[in-house]
Amino acid sequence: MELERELTRTKPDYVVYCPRSFDGSTFDTGNEHFLVFDGPDGSLLAVWTQSSYEGAGDHRLVFSRSTDEGKTWQPPRRIAGPARPGEGFMASWGFPLVSRSGRIYVVYNQYHGIDDVIHQHTGTMDAVYSDDLGETWSESRTIPMARSPLDHPDPKIPSNWVVWQLPIRDLKGRWFTGFTRWVSKAVRTPPHNDSWTAWESVVEFMRFENIDADPEPENIQI
Repeated sequence: MELERELTRTKPDYVVYCPRSFDGSTFDTGNEHFLVFDGPDGSLLAVWTQSSYEGAGDHRLVFSRSTDEGKTWQPPRRIAGPARPGEGFMASWGFPLVSRSGRIYVVYNQYHGIDDVIHQHTGTMDAVYSDDLGETWSESRTIPMARSPLDHPDPKIPSNWVVWQLPIRDLKGRWFTGFTRWVSKAVRTPPHNDSWTAWESVVEFMRFENIDADPEPENIQI
């Protein structure tokens, strides 16, 4: 009853998913970085990061689909990352790219147990894809990501990055997005304090050159 009461308190127009608990005991209390986009068949698709709570170590990417303009949604399907804390490295902050043929890519930050700035942001750029509107998904693969002078000098330590928003197509039809890159602790200017508000970061842009050719993730060109 309490969950239902809280769910309707703000009178939302649409409800995609309601957690099954307030305290994280059902491992689904954290639901964030929620992105909705058009499916190739006219349906609405959604992808977001779910977890027990932010930073719990069980960040996972989940996917849902609506065929009635958002009135109802399928139960979320986990497409990357652990189902429970301790069951693997977290996957966070996914964003979609849809090819002309209808292949749905979800690209995200894959943690590997190495912390540089913060574990939620230190990771490789990985992707999964679906050719059947999200019913089945490929295994996760890593997309080659160019190193930056702002990254750690050791190439074994991944970049610190996140894409917050939906990408758009540029004037030539190629997928394009901005992203935040945090400066590695190894090369950043010492902050006035260790608060996250003092961490150096920059805004960069990247363009995905060949998504419409339906490449495997390791062959995606940026």
